[in-house]
Amino acid sequence: MFDTHTSIRRVLATLSNAISEKSRISFSANRILSLDPKPLTLKLRPGIRDKVSPIPNWQSKFWDAIEVWLQEKLD
Repeated sequence: MFDTHTSIRRVLATLSNAISEKSRISFSANRILSLDPKPLTLKLRPGIRDKVSPIPNWQSKFWDAIEVWLQEKLD
């Protein structure tokens, strides 16, 4: 489903933006589970943050993509 290097970079870039934007969020009304209170932060290449921010509901989409990616790697 994912090209490993490209998808990892894309997922990590999105995760970094999500965490840096809302690092204090503990619960989202659109999610069933609460989020980990300890954020994971990442440095991104220039311009990535600006490209992700305008995407509607990008944080939820990213959380779902990370969970799918992790499940594939752990299976």
